[in-house]
Amino acid sequence: MAACGREISWLCIWQGHDWAWGNVRVEALLASRTIYGNRHDVEHLRAEGKNYLQEGLDRFGAVAESVKKIKEQVQIVQTFENFKLLDHYAARRECLQGLKRIRDLLDIQPLYHPLRTVLVDTAYEQVDVIGALLALEHSNNPGERAQFWKEIWDHCQPGSLTMWAWDKHCAWGGLDYIRHMIASTCLAETLEEGGVVADSTYEKLLR
Repeated sequence: MAACGREISWLCIWQGHDWAWGNVRVEALLASRTIYGNRHDVEHLRAEGKNYLQEGLDRFGAVAESVKKIKEQVQIVQTFENFKLLDHYAARRECLQGLKRIRDLLDIQPLYHPLRTVLVDTAYEQVDVIGALLALEHSNNPGERAQFWKEIWDHCQPGSLTMWAWDKHCAWGGLDYIRHMIASTCLAETLEEGGVVADSTYEKLLR
């Protein structure tokens, strides 16, 4: 696929506000010129693309921080029997707040927002699962509350599908993917301007 006379690999495809599918990376578009060689004509598109990338860094970076904190609490508490104890009330709250933060961070709207297609569907499916679970937080049913905390504990385990999806595809894969796009943009711009590309730029490119 090509845009502005250059190959591109990130471009959100949508129809209206209710349907969206697919993306390709924006780095070549960010460094593009028009077919007449004037980059100023697409400067607003470049700025918009860079804003999306920065938003991705902020969102997925915050997800990474929340995942890290949850894992730290699980490592400290070690077992669900300990997790239930009053002594570990702070750990329960930290895990609960971490799940809420991630739920909110991955509630990316509208549905055709380019960042939504950076992650695999599993990441968003787990947001829905956690959202349904969090709705039971203030239940007055003792049985439901006991089950609530057991499921919270299970979802916070490093080996759970929830943590796997958010760690591998947000905290790790998502951030690396966006850093690659930013580095590719810097590479294209530097080469076009006749500059020298820093070694750190190449290090951020995914191979």
